[in-house]
Amino acid sequence: MTVTLSHKIELKANNKFKTYCRKAFGVSRFTWNWALERVNDKRERKEKIDVLELKKRVQSHQKKAISLCHGGDKVCLSAALYLFETSLVSVF
Repeated sequence: MTVTLSHKIELKANNKFKTYCRKAFGVSRFTWNWALERVNDKRERKEKIDVLELKKRVQSHQKKAISLCHGGDKVCLSAALYLFETSLVSVF
């Protein structure tokens, strides 16, 4: 007989944390959509998709991306790129 124990944890976020989360999600969403648009353009032109090039281009536009989303940070941008790269590898 197997007994499984679990714990339920509830986060009670204050306004500062909620604002940070909104900014972080905004940066991630912007990065994902930006990269997806670039990949779709390359697929239409039947060009090779280079993930390293995408990373370099996003990092060169990093300040613009973060300022457009009213804050956020570089970690969100990097995480979104990593997830995008992972999904590209699994699809193509």
